[in-house]
Amino acid sequence: DVKDTLRRSWAMTLERPDAHSLELHAVCSVSELYFDVKKMLRSYQVNVTLDPDTAHRELILSEDRRQVTRGCPQENLDNSSKRFSILPCILGCEGFISGKHYFEVDVGEGTGWDLGVCLDSVHRDVGLMQKPQSGFWAIRLCKKKGYLALTCPITSLSLVEQPLVVGIFLDCDVGLVSFYNMTTGSHIFTFPKASFSDTVRPYFRVYQHSPLFLPPPD
Repeated sequence: DVKDTLRRSWAMTLERPDAHSLELHAVCSVSELYFDVKKMLRSYQVNVTLDPDTAHRELILSEDRRQVTRGCPQENLDNSSKRFSILPCILGCEGFISGKHYFEVDVGEGTGWDLGVCLDSVHRDVGLMQKPQSGFWAIRLCKKKGYLALTCPITSLSLVEQPLVVGIFLDCDVGLVSFYNMTTGSHIFTFPKASFSDTVRPYFRVYQHSPLFLPPPD
């Protein structure tokens, strides 16, 4: 029902990392609301590429380092301490220590993924639970449990529509990490404010038959 959608949208508030709230005022249509959300978030958009030095052996990167898929283990990789050795994960090349940043991940119709950010210092040679206490701020899609926020305990998420593109908004200065369904322009989840003790980097866990793509900024 479009009227109900608009009514919910009018009440929607997006937190801005500068400690001020940016309220989305009533707009004439759902498409205009989507445009406003998209425009605000993309004003902070950064170019994110994948870091091959951190990639688990089962992860295969495209030449431009924007797409990652999961396949057979690669044997010709070094045993770098930077590399995830237990979980099929990879980090973005970029690291953030201050300011506001936003990037998008095209998840398509994949059936499983983890997306978010983590501290550069997280352990990569053990199967840690991805939670803020371990240095991870991420959401997950899995076949059995659906959409989850990786809090402690885990938070189940009820999404009305499947996101094909997920937006991730980070404010290092106030410890804010938020997620948006950019297919609809709607808010998915915001973690409780944190205090980052290290450089923050984009984080991805890749599942079988569910490639991830990082589109360049417009």
